[in-house]
Amino acid sequence: MRYTEARLSSISEELLVDIDKDTIEFVDNFDSSLKEPSVLPSKFPNLLVNGSSGIAVGMATNIPPHNLGEVIDGAIHYIDNSETTVKDLMKKIKG
Repeated sequence: MRYTEARLSSISEELLVDIDKDTIEFVDNFDSSLKEPSVLPSKFPNLLVNGSSGIAVGMATNIPPHNLGEVIDGAIHYIDNSETTVKDLMKKIKG
């Protein structure tokens, strides 16, 4: 295994449940011997719900965690109203 690969815990299999439904792009791995997903899909926007922080290459980020119910309400609103604005979404996802 190379540093570009990762071992996932068994709960991570939930990210792979619907991977065969042609919703994401597959790309070559490091030596072009296999195809791998370019991203791992999620059943909910976990970056918004769980938040994240980190520092790399002189840049820093800090995304606070958000309420799961609010994020789902915002996602449903966006699905139903694809022309919605960030201002409208912020009424659903208060943060």
